[in-house]
Amino acid sequence: MGIVAALSGRMRKNALHKGLLGGRRGWFAVGLLAYGWRFLRRVMRSPSEQLVAERLAPGETLIVESIPRRRRRRRGSQ
Repeated sequence: MGIVAALSGRMRKNALHKGLLGGRRGWFAVGLLAYGWRFLRRVMRSPSEQLVAERLAPGETLIVESIPRRRRRRRGSQ
């Protein structure tokens, strides 16, 4: 996990415990900003695209596979 993700997770945890449960206004404000930002990012992202919609008959099966992404070459190792 990256350092920024670790710090933001720690801040959200402190905001929840110290602000919402502990009654500290500063941490409550931090929590509102942090959780509000996450909520807005989730709401504003583009909707997922539906590629196929089919009804399966009894006895039919569906196999879902994941295709691994190709990795990009690093600039130094060409």
